[in-house]
Amino acid sequence: MNFILKDDTLLTKEECDNIIQWVFVNKKFIIDNKNRHTGYEHCELMDIGDSFGESFSNISLQPISRAITKLVNSYLKEYPETNPLDAWNVEYVRFKWWKPGNYYSLWHSEHTKITPYRVLSFLIYLSDNEAETEFKRYDNVATKAGCGIIFPAYFTHHHRGSPCRKGLDRYVLSGYCSFV
Repeated sequence: MNFILKDDTLLTKEECDNIIQWVFVNKKFIIDNKNRHTGYEHCELMDIGDSFGESFSNISLQPISRAITKLVNSYLKEYPETNPLDAWNVEYVRFKWWKPGNYYSLWHSEHTKITPYRVLSFLIYLSDNEAETEFKRYDNVATKAGCGIIFPAYFTHHHRGSPCRKGLDRYVLSGYCSFV
């Protein structure tokens, strides 16, 4: 048991394309020059302290809300051990854009001294690419538009990205479930 749950049916390709288009029209991207190992430009769709319902109330973003809710509920059903934990909820959702050749190159986990309340991490892939999320101790997960994964945020699930072998742009939603 690796505590990684994958769902290939979170979003349709059309929903993924619509989300990407909406973000490019309505958001400004940030480039983090301090952390070049991340390789991505990003924008926040839901920041820490924001309401999940309000963040995704726009009709164009409602498929994201449905996808995250489905992924988290599936995790709770598959791993009922997570149910009795202290209250936790979706804390944060970021849209990430990797240009060709870029990828998150460092092994890392999402539970750190700075982010000690993270319980689960999730990724929802919005584009088809010949790339993977690599796990140090588990099987890699191929990126595919509409597919999502959710897994523990802890050191047990060190992961990183891989470059797209076809040299395509990559789009991913990432987020965390944290103690509240």
